[in-house]
Amino acid sequence: MQANRQKASIVFNLHPHQLLGLLPEAFIVSHKKDGSLGYILQRASLETIGSYQLECTAVCKKLIAALDTWQEQTLEDKFNAKKGRRKKLAQLWEDKKIKKQIRSYLDKHLHAFYQEVRTYQPLLTKGLERRAYVPDFLVRIVKETLEPHLYFQRSSEHMRYIFSVWRKGRKIRIPQGRVHTLVNEPAWVIWDDHLVQIAHINGLMVRPFWNKQEVIVPTRSMKRYFEQFVVKVAAKVDLEVKGFEVKKYSSIQKAVLRVADNFLSRELQIQLQFYYDSATFGWNDKQAQHTRLVFGTDESIVIHRVVRDQVQEQTYVQKLLELGLTTNNTAFQLEVVDDDAHELLAWFIQHQQELVDLGFELTAPQIQQKAIQLVAGELTANISKGNDWFDLDGRVQIGETSVSFHLLFPYIRANDSFYPLADGTYFLIPKAWMNRYKLLAERGKRQGTKMRFPRSLQHMLKDFSEIEKTADTPDEVLAAVADYKPSKHLKASLRPYQLAGVKWLVQHYYNGFGACLADDMGLGKTLQTISVLLHAKENLPKRKQAPQPKQLGLFENTVVGDYYDALQALVILPASLVFNWRQELKKFAPHLQVLNYTGAKRKVHQKLLHRFDLILTTYQTARQDVAILKDYEFSYLILDESQYIKNRTSKIFKAINSLQAQHKISLSGTPIENSLADLWSQMQFINPDILGSYTSFKKHYQMPIEQQDDEHKKATLRQIIQPYLLRRTKEAVAKDLPVLSVQICYSEMGAAQQKVYDREKSAARNYLLENYQNGSLQYYAKVLQSLTKLRQIADHPVLCQADYMGTSAKFQDVLEQLNRIRKSGHKALVFSAFTAYLALFKEYFKAHQIPFSQLQGDNSQQQRQRAVLNFQQRADIQIFLISLKAGGTGLNLTAADYVFILDPWWNPQTEQQAIARAHRIGQDKKVFATKFIVKDSIEEKILQLQARKSRLAEDIVVNGQPKKFDRDEIRYLFE
Repeated sequence: MQANRQKASIVFNLHPHQLLGLLPEAFIVSHKKDGSLGYILQRASLETIGSYQLECTAVCKKLIAALDTWQEQTLEDKFNAKKGRRKKLAQLWEDKKIKKQIRSYLDKHLHAFYQEVRTYQPLLTKGLERRAYVPDFLVRIVKETLEPHLYFQRSSEHMRYIFSVWRKGRKIRIPQGRVHTLVNEPAWVIWDDHLVQIAHINGLMVRPFWNKQEVIVPTRSMKRYFEQFVVKVAAKVDLEVKGFEVKKYSSIQKAVLRVADNFLSRELQIQLQFYYDSATFGWNDKQAQHTRLVFGTDESIVIHRVVRDQVQEQTYVQKLLELGLTTNNTAFQLEVVDDDAHELLAWFIQHQQELVDLGFELTAPQIQQKAIQLVAGELTANISKGNDWFDLDGRVQIGETSVSFHLLFPYIRANDSFYPLADGTYFLIPKAWMNRYKLLAERGKRQGTKMRFPRSLQHMLKDFSEIEKTADTPDEVLAAVADYKPSKHLKASLRPYQLAGVKWLVQHYYNGFGACLADDMGLGKTLQTISVLLHAKENLPKRKQAPQPKQLGLFENTVVGDYYDALQALVILPASLVFNWRQELKKFAPHLQVLNYTGAKRKVHQKLLHRFDLILTTYQTARQDVAILKDYEFSYLILDESQYIKNRTSKIFKAINSLQAQHKISLSGTPIENSLADLWSQMQFINPDILGSYTSFKKHYQMPIEQQDDEHKKATLRQIIQPYLLRRTKEAVAKDLPVLSVQICYSEMGAAQQKVYDREKSAARNYLLENYQNGSLQYYAKVLQSLTKLRQIADHPVLCQADYMGTSAKFQDVLEQLNRIRKSGHKALVFSAFTAYLALFKEYFKAHQIPFSQLQGDNSQQQRQRAVLNFQQRADIQIFLISLKAGGTGLNLTAADYVFILDPWWNPQTEQQAIARAHRIGQDKKVFATKFIVKDSIEEKILQLQARKSRLAEDIVVNGQPKKFDRDEIRYLFE
């Protein structure tokens, strides 16, 4: 059907039905030239409204659809018996039972209709005829519900009854002949061309006034009339009487408080009710009085009227406000509300005696259909300690009942604050207990009536006065830390923050706990570790016999000698750092006996490990020789760049955690690289089981933090790890470091490079979205492969398209800046994730006879040392090409004052590590770091995803697993 361009409106009209009264219908009405309403065009239905130029919202369509509800055909279909002869509506109406059902059905649906009309305010008419001028029949819609006023005057012969309503402070009587009832229950009427809802009454009470202004009731019928029409509403409406006996009451008998659920918000609130002689009022009820009719055996009617004492009620309200409650005009709440759903209930229990003393009567709360005891529990506990554990034995006194504390743990673990008591009531576990002991509830193992925990969690129990001494650092340890002075054999002066870090490590040494030193790269973690190792060596107990492997060969003998004081500390580190550690030890502690336990020659030293102070080995060597190393008990086990053990399923992680040591230290500037799984691995190494099993950790911390950004979980996790992880940033402690300037250099692809990039991006997007497989490792590998290819094209298309003949915008920009730096006499570190990309620069430098150093993964230790020394000492070598994987850590390259990051990756810590090769202790020049980014490429989006990882590490450490992409992220990355 072709749309009619004539402007029109929808009008709802109330038309008379011979049985059912006024019922709504709808018409499409024309507009006159001046925009005003004209005449009916046709009946409105969901099928016809689309033919005109008119607005019909979702609510409008809902109202039109509702019109079918009261059509005769609809009512006949609904109320005819399924079997038997079908009856017309008029026949059904003759059956009083069915008539009552139809009337109830109509009242329900018409009430809902008129509620929508009152909110939506459509055009409404009454008695509109087809050729009539519409504006003459309009009805106004009153938004507020009007309160009724009933007036009864008794005389010896009869009683006068007058019905009025209150509107805007005025009492209005029903105008004779100008009212019509639309709905009985609740009452909706057309009153003087106004659509009105009247509160509390049934519409039948208005019917007598359709044609008269007052009703005269004979004395003999008065009681029946009251019983039939007035008794049910007397307490709710404004009732005025004359000629009746009236008894008045105005004394408050009691003020009752109770905690209840708000059914709309599901929050708790305190409700206040005032009890009078025969009536109860909520403190905020608008009703000022309550009227009750009492019928005597002699046909007498006595009016019992309760009038509220507003002044006395307000004194009770004021008492609650002075206790710190506030009101939203419906109930009372706490002025400051946190995220505890039961905080108000806890306040109610805590202040119960004070409330009783102020004159309130308290009702035991019913929360979630549970009867809550108004009693605060008292917790007492005793602690016993073993070498690696402590036991908690606690009792909770709940009124006259005493229960073992461990019985509450399953409820704390399940976040259920209600503990059931034997009498069927419930005890509210305080929020402080729920938070403070949640970790203990998750980690404890039951030992009879006691709970056993790892000793590394003892700091979580400082709130028990009985264990303050055992939970805190012992006095002798505090004294030893306070008296600590760097060894006279240390060939270095510690900066203040380094001295603080060493004291922190010394404290953990005496307490027997592992420690993670997570300072920013370049702040001297190696020097701080050497310092504490010197302290440990100088405080070794003298031994008559050198420790041997736990299992000796059949023909091996123990080595017996004089006093033996080798420290026997095992340091495990990346191969690239062995040279750096040897140089640092030679510089700062040359008297220590150091063994380089790497390479093929290490086998000749396998039986001599106990003779050395420090044994340096690599992660790969430790994994290969784990069968040998695990038979020794080292005094210290130290991991440098400990993120190497972040993968808990790796052979390296398992090998390292099978080694025995009295003390453990992990060193890492990036304890969280990809996810919180990295942090779990770090903590599992230094203090096993401090975070529980990985499955439990993932459920309780990793997923809530990474997926819901749960602040409470972050705070709890920080509280657990805080004693064992120390992290300082350069900005906070190394104020004497030169300024670091970080900038982004944007490059724009030329036409040829852009064409290659767009073709690859389009193909990858189409394939990945069409073949999306959530959770598939093969699919995620394909995603990473596609992302890597786009990164390579952004660097230079020749990296993945050998026959590419065009240029690369970024390659040219990097060369231009490097040439400028060289001419100015500066030195630069050039980092890339792709060795093939660095090879392009290498070819260019060779072709143009530009000296440079190079470092990549396949370099031997000797080659690494030579490359570093050449760059640091030779003035002609101004450029150092370094692959991120091979040189992002463990290098001291302070000769450079420029750092180029050629391609970003998901983890921003990788770039920070690279920059820290130059911006570190010993640097005396301002350092300029430049990130090269190709505009409108995958690299820009990587920068945005980097920010997420930075926030995660900051949230957990300062205050894993590969990245998984959902469909929306894939669409975003490849759009």
